[in-house]
Amino acid sequence: MPFDAWRYEREFLRPLRGRPDQVPHTVLAARYAVPESPTTAELSRHLAEVRAYWQSRAAGPDFYAELCRALLVEDGRMRETVGDPVMSSPQWWTRRTAPTTLTPSAGTACPPPGRLLATVSGAAVVLDWQEDPAAGDAVRYCVLRGDERVPAHPDDGVLVATTPDLQAVDAHPPVATPVHYAVFATSDYGQSWSAPATVRAVVLPPVTEVGHVRESGRITATWQSHPAAVGVRVRRTAGRPPVSADDGQPVPSSSTSFDDRNIRADADYFYSVVADYGGDLAPMVVVAVPGGTAPPAADLRLAVRLLSTRGQVARVRLTWPDAGDADVQVRRASHAPRWRTGSRIPLADLDRFGEEVVGQLSIQDGQRTLDADVPVGYHVYVPFAVRSDGALVGRSAAQGAAEAVSHLQARRIGDTVLLSWRWPQPTGFVEVSWDTPDGPVSQRVGRAQYDQDRGLRVSFGRAAGEIWVRALSETASGPVMSPAASVHIGASPVRLTYRLVDRRRHVTVELTADEDCADVRVLVVVSSGQALPARPAHGVVVEELDALSFAAGQARTFDVALPADLRRPGWMRCFDGETVAMVDPPIENLRLR
Repeated sequence: MPFDAWRYEREFLRPLRGRPDQVPHTVLAARYAVPESPTTAELSRHLAEVRAYWQSRAAGPDFYAELCRALLVEDGRMRETVGDPVMSSPQWWTRRTAPTTLTPSAGTACPPPGRLLATVSGAAVVLDWQEDPAAGDAVRYCVLRGDERVPAHPDDGVLVATTPDLQAVDAHPPVATPVHYAVFATSDYGQSWSAPATVRAVVLPPVTEVGHVRESGRITATWQSHPAAVGVRVRRTAGRPPVSADDGQPVPSSSTSFDDRNIRADADYFYSVVADYGGDLAPMVVVAVPGGTAPPAADLRLAVRLLSTRGQVARVRLTWPDAGDADVQVRRASHAPRWRTGSRIPLADLDRFGEEVVGQLSIQDGQRTLDADVPVGYHVYVPFAVRSDGALVGRSAAQGAAEAVSHLQARRIGDTVLLSWRWPQPTGFVEVSWDTPDGPVSQRVGRAQYDQDRGLRVSFGRAAGEIWVRALSETASGPVMSPAASVHIGASPVRLTYRLVDRRRHVTVELTADEDCADVRVLVVVSSGQALPARPAHGVVVEELDALSFAAGQARTFDVALPADLRRPGWMRCFDGETVAMVDPPIENLRLR
């Protein structure tokens, strides 16, 4: 029985829409749409059809493609573990056509994982466990979270991960309330599951993105707190770090900042900042503020310039003034930092903001220049003056770049130019621009329009010039544009039209130019037979009209004698001598009868 793709989509793929992570837990027979009682040959042919279907759908943009990519990954794991000969055995599939059991099956279930640990990291929970040596080599784990109780089976809770690894991260657990985690193991692709390993955790996220500024007579600090926090407690100690959240003098604060004006200019201060979750306190964050005045960050200004793009890589040039004894580190992210310019932040917070930009650094005349390769897209670049006690936030600069088009080509057709190029992924629009006597012109072109028209035709005029094509790409911060790809368009040649009057022994050729021109050369060619000559070599040159001059729109006539041995029917055609564009009349006018 042939593979029914329509039924497979309706009964198997559509219920999994938006849940490709559930593919490993599906029933194998349903996943492969295995028919009832197939022979070995029928089963092999069926599996090949199913895999070909996955391959063909995996390249699309819809949820079917997402699911088919997940199915191909799982199929690869199974073929590596079980092998194609076993999967082509009807007896092997017979044992797997029963419904999936979501509870442990006596005698067949995989041994449970061992020593499950939960580590709270900020607002996330990192789960680690051990593998039972008796579990075998094809073990996969289903990690679940229960918000009120321990999950009892692999369909009883919030799915955190399905993985062959021994670690998973719950990035968005509930806050300030106990949560329960369970990890189940399977060694037969979800046909049976082990008993769970369980653990309990309470997530109390501390404040993050802490920065401070020390100015004359005041210290201000800002931070971000979790939306579930009911408040933030701040205490200050002088000359030493606090030993607990209750150590030190209380400092008035809001949920995101404090402004302490009761300080001495030369004293070292430490502030404990603790998020309060209705009586449950998050881990303490300590802000160390050394005595004296922080060096200004106003001079640490960054400038960024796009140099080029190649594929998915953009080359940028970053410049900033030399910062003396401080080590300047430039980091990039998709968003601006939460700290204001001039804030001093802990080195640990510096490492958590984006990633460092590395490249070729040079110093000249008090200016530092860094040429670096970065992914195409929108980036915010921030300079930090790094010292042993923290980092000073400089003035940021933003820049976005899309991947440029490639293989740009142009073909002039009279006053029109036909453009073609290779689109970068996932660009959907380009901006095409050129100059005209009336000023610059630009046109935005979508990929669908380009594909429908098989290129882009623009009315360019007769003069020579340049055309620029820039790709546009959408990012979370808005559209970004690529560097321009350009192509030179030569001037349109003078158009020379003609018509023929056949007078049996000779032919009158009437030539007309659309512009004034001189030194024009025209070859008149005749040939016998059914084929129209495509070039002078395909016939006999019977007349060479040289050094002709034309006034725009004025016709000139010439009588051309025909060879006495010319066999009719035949053809006469005019060719230009590479100085004008010859325009043929209707084909019947070229025929010699």
